[in-house]
Amino acid sequence: MAEQIETYITAMHMMRDGALDRVNDADLNFSPGGSNITLWQLFMAFADTQVDYIQSLHTLKFDPGTSSQTSEKPISMSMLRERFKETDSQILTILRSLTEDDFQQQVERPNQVMRSVREQFQIYVEAAMIFLGKLVIYFNTMEKELPPSVAFYIA
Repeated sequence: MAEQIETYITAMHMMRDGALDRVNDADLNFSPGGSNITLWQLFMAFADTQVDYIQSLHTLKFDPGTSSQTSEKPISMSMLRERFKETDSQILTILRSLTEDDFQQQVERPNQVMRSVREQFQIYVEAAMIFLGKLVIYFNTMEKELPPSVAFYIA
């Protein structure tokens, strides 16, 4: 089961990285308008989500939004890539270290909802897919070409 989860997580990260390959520092300031956040804020929100899930796997308590490192000041592509490299490595290291018994441990989510560690990983994949869906909207609005895997599986 861990191998299957790792395949999904790695695929989501590769799709995100494919999107990163298609934008530059100037693109990060793009917002579709209205009350929408900028592209860099969207990427950082997903990075924060990763940290929330990583922390939940250590503490067995999921408390979304407590790890926000999104600043008012845009970051560079190199900083963004470095952050994702670090969080990707952390989540995969945790996944690879778990035993079958570990996957059965319960994670407390908001409103005292309990999910197994296995389910927590599956929900993380779903969060990544939601993020990628948002990226499709931004890329379409920017008239940027989507990574082929994102165009095929998400768009």
